[in-house]
Amino acid sequence: MSVICHDLKCIFLHVQRTAGTSITRMLLDAGRVFAPVGLHQSAADLRASDPRQWDEYFTFAVVRNPFDVWVSWYFHRTAKYRIPAAYQNFAAWIRDWQTWYNRHPFVYADQWGLVSDGQRVLVDRLLRFETLEEDLAAVRQCLGIVGHAGLPHLNASKRQADYRAYYDVETRQIAGGLAKADIENFGYSF
Repeated sequence: MSVICHDLKCIFLHVQRTAGTSITRMLLDAGRVFAPVGLHQSAADLRASDPRQWDEYFTFAVVRNPFDVWVSWYFHRTAKYRIPAAYQNFAAWIRDWQTWYNRHPFVYADQWGLVSDGQRVLVDRLLRFETLEEDLAAVRQCLGIVGHAGLPHLNASKRQADYRAYYDVETRQIAGGLAKADIENFGYSF
């Protein structure tokens, strides 16, 4: 859920599976009052809902390697919800992604579509999950959040290995096609 922190004059755009729950908790633990603004709304939608506020507030979001996001999504969904027996492994799930998505369209939205207008990134600061602590330290400094000791690790998916271990040639091609915009616009690779 994205949040607006009026006292900090910031908007945190929560992109799915990128430590958004942990960042929201960090803002809350810092003693900041915030208002939730909807489940994974896009930057374009948030900007359109209050253009003046969007321009005046510091806006930020986190993106993550989409190949890693897919694995995180799979393990998050299997731990939290019952899934059909046909999807008892990552390869089966990603191979039949379109069927799954038609039933659960909220499961994955491309990150590029959430943080951009299709042409350019709309947030002031785009953090990377892969360098989150370092990137977040700069955001904390910008927002004046002092004395905060690290990011809580909340809502994390449970898995045994690096994301690359879950892919074969076919599933890598499928995921790469589904995440083409993220790969091209954020410079990610397998």
